[in-house]
Amino acid sequence: MVNTLRILIHAELGTIWSVLLDSIEAPQRYMPNVGASYIMERLEGGTAKELKIGWECSVAGGIDYFVFDQEALREIKQEKNEGNYEPELFRSFVYENEIVRKVTVRGTEYQERILVSERNKDIRRELVDHPVFSGRITFKVAPYSAQNLMAPVELHSFMVLVSKSADAKGIVDHEKEMVSVINTEMQRIKERAEELERGA
Repeated sequence: MVNTLRILIHAELGTIWSVLLDSIEAPQRYMPNVGASYIMERLEGGTAKELKIGWECSVAGGIDYFVFDQEALREIKQEKNEGNYEPELFRSFVYENEIVRKVTVRGTEYQERILVSERNKDIRRELVDHPVFSGRITFKVAPYSAQNLMAPVELHSFMVLVSKSADAKGIVDHEKEMVSVINTEMQRIKERAEELERGA
């Protein structure tokens, strides 16, 4: 599943960013059905780069996917072109913090590896051992208009998730539920940021 969600927030970018950081520390304030969360590990600083080359395919109908970490080539993946990757040939992601978080949702526990880039206002949540999906959810904050400083700020979420189930109906139901969860999270982030902006 590849899905993009957007929401306009009437608050300053810095306020929204602080709420996004709070959502890492206290996901139960923003995500439905979170029973508990625990930060397992924090790492400071790093660089991750991903290079996808579609014209040098060693898999029929696919791409070679070069993954760099700390400027060194870490691995080369081969993927079929089934729409399960971000539609960019090159993406560079510099992050200041890496957080490993354990979350319990409806009694089911899973981990996320969270990369935080304050410079790019970008948070990437990679699902480590989620019971239903593998993949990641990226949150990005960007001004809606560079010319109008009073314009709202846009919060994007980009999901690239692959279901672990073979049940077609189950896949559709899980995908709808995940989109609903992220929609709710974004709405709560919007409400909290706008409350802070009003001084509530």
